[in-house]
Amino acid sequence: MGNLEQLTIEEDEEEGQPIVTVIVKTSRSSDNLTKMLSSIPSGTRVKHMESRDSQYGKTNQIEVLMELELEGWMKPSTVIEEIKKKGYDVS
Repeated sequence: MGNLEQLTIEEDEEEGQPIVTVIVKTSRSSDNLTKMLSSIPSGTRVKHMESRDSQYGKTNQIEVLMELELEGWMKPSTVIEEIKKKGYDVS
């Protein structure tokens, strides 16, 4: 797949629910955005998402910031492992 070129991870907790914040560089195409969203494992909800032009990439790329809310049993490391299993680079 390789649509994820960079993933920045930050953990937080809001109202008892763990939150993981990721920044993903991906192509502007709707197909690639759909694939990126489908790489998020079940048990995870997108709480917030925004995008901007890539600051240090190609002109056809955007950076997508997502705050992912995890169900009680889900751990941030599990989310990262699941995304890696789908062929994305996670660092």
